[in-house]
Amino acid sequence: MSADKDPSRKWFNEKWLKRIDKNVEDSTGLPNALYTDPEFLQFENEQLFPSVWILAGFVHQVPNVGDVAPITVAEKPL
Repeated sequence: MSADKDPSRKWFNEKWLKRIDKNVEDSTGLPNALYTDPEFLQFENEQLFPSVWILAGFVHQVPNVGDVAPITVAEKPL
């Protein structure tokens, strides 16, 4: 995918990259709107979540052999 067609450019523009690309003490978080933007969620579901580890649950949720705790992560049933 070429850089000019990269959908993340809509959210991660130069202004925001400068704010988050600093030492931890000086950086800020993502824009608040990203936490509620349906398009950004779709971007995360397609581009981010398939390539990283995601916590799917805790051992206390499946204490016995054969127990299951079905969940959905990034629009995929696990």
